[in-house]
Amino acid sequence: MGLMVQLLMGFSTSAPHFGHFGTCTTFHMRLDMDLYKVYGASLGENLGGSPPGDLLDFAKPFINCLIGPCEGGAAMLSVDVKACTGCGTCELACSYRHFGVHNPRKSAIRVMMPTSERPWNVPIVCRHCAKPKCAEECPVNAIYKDDDGRVLVDEETCIGCRSCAEACPFGAIFFHPEIPTPIKCDLCGGDPECVKWCPTGAIKLKSPLALGDEARERTARAMAGVLR
Repeated sequence: MGLMVQLLMGFSTSAPHFGHFGTCTTFHMRLDMDLYKVYGASLGENLGGSPPGDLLDFAKPFINCLIGPCEGGAAMLSVDVKACTGCGTCELACSYRHFGVHNPRKSAIRVMMPTSERPWNVPIVCRHCAKPKCAEECPVNAIYKDDDGRVLVDEETCIGCRSCAEACPFGAIFFHPEIPTPIKCDLCGGDPECVKWCPTGAIKLKSPLALGDEARERTARAMAGVLR
């Protein structure tokens, strides 16, 4: 319960990596979750480290199957906006993984906060499109698809013209004054930090063939009820 109280009040100021965030970030958490069972006692204290070994052992075969070439195309991140609390943990995990700092403005995933017209938190992240518009618009061909279907940026070739950011239909390419090249999701080489650290499971790594499974299941249950 101590952990849950800390989470409800904001990140613990005793956590080395999250400490600077303090109580300025307040978010609501599902009370039925026991995060210690999910992440262990080091939650919020060692974001740069690896999750418990048993979780990695359980997840690695599944992740390896998805991230490489698979039926239906390369795996991609799927977001459940109804499960997103807007806590920003994904942004902190991403920026720390790639730049060693907890700065949402250096994250390749951004959470759009609710508005009067859109009452949901919506994480925005690269879809690794089959026909990426960002790559089409890049004047120096610095954006490419690798053998696993991930859309990546060649930082040596990139000239920082920002054409890719304007071309992306999802707005999932970002820039920061201190970073000369695009900030864009690379799926963390196949082991996305945002997926591992999202406390509500709102972000998942899925095969394209699995996208829409939940909606299909809801439709099937609804139709079964009508047919009874």
